Amino acid sequence: MAHVFTQDVAGCWALAPLDSDCFVLDPALRRPLKPISDDARPRSGILLQRIAPASRRAWILLSAPQARVFVNGDRVLVGMRLLRDRDEILVYPMPGGRRRAKSSPCAKGVRLFFSTEELAQVVPFPAAAHEVFCVRCQQVIDARHPAVQCPNPECGHWHHAGGELECWTYEAACAMCNQSTAADADSRWTPEDL
Repeated sequence: MAHVFTQDVAGCWALAPLDSDCFVLDPALRRPLKPISDDARPRSGILLQRIAPASRRAWILLSAPQARVFVNGDRVLVGMRLLRDRDEILVYPMPGGRRRAKSSPCAKGVRLFFSTEELAQVVPFPAAAHEVFCVRCQQVIDARHPAVQCPNPECGHWHHAGGELECWTYEAACAMCNQSTAADADSRWTPEDL
């Protein structure tokens, strides 16, 4: 599931999962990211929208013409921007909008980071139109067998993860990349890395 890193008053980064299909992004709110339903979408403002319900990682940013939104330092002028992993989003309050107290550290703007990185999780392998092979043992992964899809956005290969075949945890890293297979593995990247 995609998520956004948000910064609190103390400057610490926290994860906000994008567990709905659409969110309002409003720098004037204490929590600038708010999920909304399809029938409650505003006509103006800034939205984070999942491109398709089945897509976990494909999101766009929609903004009104008067919105002051920047992605990776570039102003969003056309009203829409496809988001990529690790994109920096900087949002300023819209002219004439709600104002924050002058003492608020976010009175000038809100800085967020979009991320598609996921943590590894064991799930029943989804049925596929063709056979899918475990990249470690090279055996077919049967539908509904416990499996892990590597959470590295550049990888995504499947491994067995249960029963007699513990292919995911067999080594310290994914068979195809350097993604950690430790059960307590944390995110590979956070804004603190900047």
